[in-house]
Formats: sequence, C-alpha cells, structure tokens
Amino acid sequence: RNIPMEQENSEVLMVRQPIFDKQLKIVAYQLRYQYSEHAEDSLFDPEKEGSMLLMHTFTSLFQDGQIQKVPAFLPFPSSMLEGGEPLALPRKQIVIEIHPDIQVSQGLIDHLSLLRKQGYRLALDGFSMQQDLIALIKHVNIVKVDFSLMHKRKILKLVALLGRSKITALAQNVDDFETLSFCKKAGFKLFQGRFISRPAKVLGKQVPGNSAALIQLIQQLQRPDITAAE
Repeated sequence: RNIPMEQENSEVLMVRQPIFDKQLKIVAYQLRYQYSEHAEDSLFDPEKEGSMLLMHTFTSLFQDGQIQKVPAFLPFPSSMLEGGEPLALPRKQIVIEIHPDIQVSQGLIDHLSLLRKQGYRLALDGFSMQQDLIALIKHVNIVKVDFSLMHKRKILKLVALLGRSKITALAQNVDDFETLSFCKKAGFKLFQGRFISRPAKVLGKQVPGNSAALIQLIQQLQRPDITAAE
C-alpha cells in the first residue's frame, strides 16, 4: 500500500508486548503502532494499521544466553484480508492477527484458507464465543481468549475444545497471578498480559528492555542446581 506523504518522515511510535510460553520464555511479540507521541497502551484502530507496520517489524531479544529472533503478531486491517492478493511477507517471522470486529464473509474465509495453504500462521484476537466468529475458528492456528467477557467454566470448555482441534489457545489480559495460575491449569499454551509484562512504547528503531528478563532471572534462581556461570 502507498504511504501517505505526510507520514514519510514521521517517527513511528511502536508498542510491543511479549507473548510467553508456560516457562515464561518469550516466543513472540505483539506489535502495534501509530504516528503519535501520545499513543495509549490500548489497541489502536485496526483500520489504520497498514503495511507501514510490516516494514518496521524487527523483533529480537537476548534470551538463554544468545540473541534470538521471534515472530511478531501483526494486526491486519480487513482491507488486507479480503483482497485475495498474495502476501510478499516472511512466513516464519509473522503471525497474521484478525481483529474480533472484522466482518465475516465467504470472501474472508476463502482468503484465510489461501493464506494457511501458503504457510502463514493466523491468530484470532479477542475471542469470547462471538457467534459470527465461530466460523473462523477452523481456519486459524491460534485463538486469543478474552477473559473479560467469559465465565471460567466456559473458558475451560473452550480451551479443551481448541486443544482437541489442535488449535493453540493464548490467554490474553493476564493481569494477576491468580489468572496466570488458572490459565496454566486450564491448558493454555501462550500468555500475554500486563501482569507478566506491560506494553513498551518506543519512538524510532530502538526498543527498550522490559520486565521479561527479570522474570526469567527470578525463575532461574529458584533452581537448586543453578551454577554461578549460569
């Protein structure tokens, strides 16, 4: 897509938040952006998130004693998911994220199926058993479950159903230790939330560190066999 002239020399405010596995290791980053120095931590308007984001997606971290690159969850506007055109993007480095407010159509479903066949991974954001989104479940690899709108009993049933369908369940909005413990017992594979790590804002290319390294350090210090070198 073309970049508006007024944005060509603008600084991009990037917001990134780690996505963790059960061992609290970073396995991906959630990325969002907007052209403003006063952006909020919350979700940006998905219709304004375009291909500029894709050109600023370099996610790396120092973990387990080495530099690692992890995939990025990128929210795609509906206009980029319904066009039917192939994507010239690195399949291993991105996870295409679908906003829960998207209008479900046969054209959308056909394009998602095509993206899956091309090797792209798809994630459905903010799922809380919305009736119109159920049709998308079998076409995605990851479902991000919204705790704020669901009872725990329904969450347990949903995670079990996703597991049987070989779909990875991601717990979003993990805001306290109790929720994290519940999510682990429920069978979630991935975790995202302010309790683990707050979203980090950054202007330009350099992204500051976050609390993930400290959490990993504390976790390693619990091991009785840890060595001074480690």
